Amino acid sequence: QAGDEVAKMRVRWDDGDLEVLEVGSRELAEFELERTLTRGVHRLGVAFVNDYYDPKFPDPKRRDRNLYVDAVAVIGPLDVRPVPVAQRWVHDAVPSRGSDGSRLRAFAGALLPTLWRRPVAVSEARRHAAVGEAMLAAGEDFTAALRAVLQAALTSPNFLFRCENSTPGLALASRLSFFLWASAPDARLLRLAKAGKLGDRERLRAETRRLLADPRADSLATEFAAQWLELRNLAEFTPDPERFPEFDEALRRSLRSETELLFRAVQREDRDVRELLDCDFTFVDARLAGFYGLPRPDDAADDAAFERVELPAELRFRGGALGHGSILALTSNPTRTSPVKRGKWILENLLGAPPPPPPPGAGALANEQAVDSSKSFREQLAMHREDSKCAVCHVRMDALGLALERFDAIGHFRERDKDGVIDCSGELPGGAVVDGLVGLKHVLAADPAFVRTLALKLFVYGVGRAPRPIDRLVLDHEVDALLATGKVTIADLVLTIVDSAAFRVVGGEGEGAGDAGR
Repeated sequence: QAGDEVAKMRVRWDDGDLEVLEVGSRELAEFELERTLTRGVHRLGVAFVNDYYDPKFPDPKRRDRNLYVDAVAVIGPLDVRPVPVAQRWVHDAVPSRGSDGSRLRAFAGALLPTLWRRPVAVSEARRHAAVGEAMLAAGEDFTAALRAVLQAALTSPNFLFRCENSTPGLALASRLSFFLWASAPDARLLRLAKAGKLGDRERLRAETRRLLADPRADSLATEFAAQWLELRNLAEFTPDPERFPEFDEALRRSLRSETELLFRAVQREDRDVRELLDCDFTFVDARLAGFYGLPRPDDAADDAAFERVELPAELRFRGGALGHGSILALTSNPTRTSPVKRGKWILENLLGAPPPPPPPGAGALANEQAVDSSKSFREQLAMHREDSKCAVCHVRMDALGLALERFDAIGHFRERDKDGVIDCSGELPGGAVVDGLVGLKHVLAADPAFVRTLALKLFVYGVGRAPRPIDRLVLDHEVDALLATGKVTIADLVLTIVDSAAFRVVGGEGEGAGDAGR
C-alpha cells in the first residue's frame, strides 16, 4: 500500500459490467463475485487500476503501491440444474416417507423392473436393497445408500446384457426400444407390453411412430449410422501430420458430427433416404466451415455450434455423405487416398455387394515405393486389373473409388495431384461411365440396391442377427413396393422391419442371437 488510497482491482466481464474492488490488506485475500452469464464464450479481465509510485516519500515501505493477483477461478454453474427428463423417473422412485430400510426396498422394487426390462422377484429387490442398507450401517448417508443400490443394478448382467426373456410382449418392447432409442422401454411401452397389446399390428406401428418422433430416436444417427457408415473407424484414422498438419481432434469430431446430423435431418424431416447420397445442404461448425471454404456460422460466439447451411452451387458436391470429409478420410490411407478402399466401402456399405477376399499371392499397392514409382496411381491400378486374379474385384471397385480422387486423404477438394490434373472418370461393369462425385451420386441414387442395402443394415441392427434367405426375399419385396411410390423414408424402412415376422417373433430359436455389434 502507498499514497492516500488502498490498492484497487477492477474486474471486467466481456465489454463492460465493471466492478472495482478495494484490496485493503497486505495479506492474501479472496474476493467472490457472482454473475449470470449467457451461453457462449465470455472474456474475464482483472486489472490494477490505481498504480502509485513516490520514491521520495519519507516511509520507504509506502513509496510503491502494487497489486499481485495469485489466481482467478471460474466456478459454476451455481444454480440448481433441473433434473433431465430421462433421469426424473429415478428420482421419483425414491419414497418420501418410511424408514430408510423400507424406502430402499421400495426404491429397488421400482428401479429394477425398468433397468432390467423384465418383472423382478421380491427377493431380487431385497437383495439389492441390502447393498444400500450395508452403506447405512457403515455410517454413510441415505443418498450414498441410494447410489449404491443404483450402482448394483447397473453393474448386474441383467442390465449389461440384453436378455430377451420368455414374456413375448416385454421382449418385443425391449427389442423395439433398443432398435429406435438404443435404450430401455419407457413406462408407456412397458405398460402396453404387460397388457399384451403390442401383439396388435396397428398398435405396434403406432408405438413405432411414437418412438421415432421422440428425441431419443436420434440414437439412430449416433449409433446405427455410425455403425453402418463405419464412422466409428474415424477415431482410429491418423493421417500423416507432415502432409496433413491441419487434421486435429477438433476436425475429427466435427467431421463425424456433420454426417450424423445429415442422417438425423433425413430421419426427422421424413426426407427420401437417397438424400443421404445427394442433397443441397449440410451442417458445419466454425472449424468445418473453414475446412470446406464456407462462411462462418452465425453463432460466432460458440465455435462448436453446428448450423445448417444451404450449399452454394460451387460446393453443391458436399451435399450427401460421399462429399463429407468423414467418409473420404476413413476410406483413405494415412499418406494418400485409396481408390481401392473407397470403392470397397461403397460396394459393402451402399450397394450390399462386398467383393470377395483377395486371393493368395495377389499384388498389393499399399507400400509407398509402389505409389512413388514412375507410373501414375491410375496406371498402377490398371496394371493391377490386368492380373486375372485381381481383376474380378478391381474391375468393380476401382471405377467407384477413382470417382472420388479429387478429394485428398482428409477430404480436401483438389484439381491436381503430383501426376497432374486428376482424371476421376471410370467405366463400371455393364458399360456405365462414372465421372467424378456428381456422376457417382447419380449412379448410386438410381440403383435400387442402395435402398435395399440400407433396409438390410437396419434389419440387422434392429433384429440382432443376419437375415435368412426368406428375410431377404420379404425385405426386397417390401422395399421394391416402397420404391414404386417414388419416395422412401427412414420411417418407411423402420415400419417395414417392425412389421416383419423376424422382428415381431421374439425368443424363438435363432432369434435375437446377438446385438448387431451395438
